[in-house]
Parts: sequence; structure tokens; C-alpha cells
Amino acid sequence: MIYLDHARKNNEWELGRKGDNLNSDAIRFLKQLNATIKEKHSDILMIAEEATAYKNVTNVNGLNFDLKWNMGWVNDSLSYFLTSAEERKNKHKNLTFPIMYAFKEKFMLALSHDEFGNNKKSIFDRFSTEEMDKFANLRLLYSFMICQPGKKLSFMGFEIGAQKVWNNFEMLNWELLNKPLHKKFQSFVKDINHLYLLQEAFFEDDFSDNGFEWLDFSDEKNSLISYFRKGKNVKKMLCIHNFSENDLKNYFLKLEGFKKIDLLFDTNRDKYGGNDQNTDKIELLKEGVKLNVSKFSTLIFEVF
Repeated sequence: MIYLDHARKNNEWELGRKGDNLNSDAIRFLKQLNATIKEKHSDILMIAEEATAYKNVTNVNGLNFDLKWNMGWVNDSLSYFLTSAEERKNKHKNLTFPIMYAFKEKFMLALSHDEFGNNKKSIFDRFSTEEMDKFANLRLLYSFMICQPGKKLSFMGFEIGAQKVWNNFEMLNWELLNKPLHKKFQSFVKDINHLYLLQEAFFEDDFSDNGFEWLDFSDEKNSLISYFRKGKNVKKMLCIHNFSENDLKNYFLKLEGFKKIDLLFDTNRDKYGGNDQNTDKIELLKEGVKLNVSKFSTLIFEVF
């Protein structure tokens, strides 16, 4: 709607009123639509599936949508996850670059129908690893999304590890839940969703850099990143993601000014389909902490 030349050849459109390719009538309509919805139905969210660089989609002085899908995040993330583990160190910026623009709009991180349908393989089947590591990567992907700034959208079927391409003429394959790993994956999704709801640091300040702080984004060698999510109280959530195929033993993180650190969530628990090789024991040092981080896993700590 925004662009006069969208899906058109050069001879199929004319310049707009300002001599560019913008459709001023459509833009005015969207602004008025969103303003009217907000005035009459304050409990409704208007969400833009907008993939271009059009500015101020979620700004009151722009199109005034409540949220915009972060297409860049999902494309970069899936490109990274679908790269072999040994090559991921060469795509480390896929994990870190989205933060550079994460607060320019009010973004939603969407694992949507685009990743499950349109004749594509399911995310599960696109992983080129054995089954245990496929589930570990699914848990890592979902926990990465939960921890990152932005609101969340997960398409139906992801929560049970759907293996087939989405078909709107068929129901989900609920029989997958008879398989232990799929059932455990569903339990993982349930538990981390509840954790998200209980910890305000994950959602109180999604749209400014006050709610996010890097701890270490530079460990390309180990394909590991760590950062804080911050709410309005003194507690902070420390999120550590190991995207590599290696178990990292006694991994050191420089951490200053903390009094206490508690493990809240570990994606590698046996009850989620992992192997429990991460441990609750953490070595506290003056300069930081030492801990074990299993391959393809996320650890979430509460830091005081």
C-alpha cells in the first residue's frame, strides 16, 4: 500500500504527489485508520507486517502502528541457525547486528507462517543435525527470541516441534506428543513462557536501550553471546547463549558489581530433552564468574 511501484514494472506506475514512489493517499489512510482504532478500541493492537526501510511505522507522527514485525531479526537469526555449527563463528554478526536498530521501531520478533509454510520445510527439518541436536537448537532459538528485546510471536505447531510444512487444510499433528522429545519440548515452551511472564525485565522496557545491556558480544570463537535484560527494579536477567557444538567448561564471564547470581532457567535440562550437563554450581570470583555452558543451550540468571 505504501509504495506506488510495489510489484510493478517501470511503465506501470507514475510518480506520487511529492515526486517519489510513495502513495500519499494510502499513507494518510493508514494513519487515520490507526488513530481511529486507538481512539475507539484502546485494547486492540495494530501490527504491521512491513519489510522495507520505511521510517516511523510505529511512531505517533508516522503510521502509528503499535508494533512492526522485525523481518531483519528473523532472517538473520534463521540464516545463522541453519548454518552448520562449525561455520557459525563466521556469521556471528547475524546475532549482534539486529541490536543496532532494535529500538528504532516498536518491534515484534515473529517466528511466523513464513517460516513454516509457503512450501518450505519446517524449521525442525531444516536443521542438518541428529535429532537430539535439532531439539537443542529449537530450544536455543526459542529461548533466544524470548530473551531478546521486542514482543514475541510464535506460529502454531512450533511449540510441539512440528515436522511437516504448515497446511491450512489439516490440523496439527498432535500425535507427535506421544514421542518423548516432542512432549519434553512442549514442556520447555510452557515453562519458559511462564518465566517470561514472571520476570518484568524481559518485557517492561522492550523499546529503548535502557532495557538491554551487552555483557560480551565478541566471542566469535566460541559462538557465545551474553547480555542483560533490565526492568524497573534492581534485579537484572543475565542471558547466556552458546550457539556452538562444544560444551564450554569453566567458561569465564567478566561480571562486576554483583552481590548474588541465581540460575533461573537452563534449556539443557533432562526434562526438556537435554542431558543436564550444565550445573547449578557457579564459581564466584572478584572479577566475574566461571560456569559450564553446554552446546546449543541458553542459561538465564537473576543478578542482584
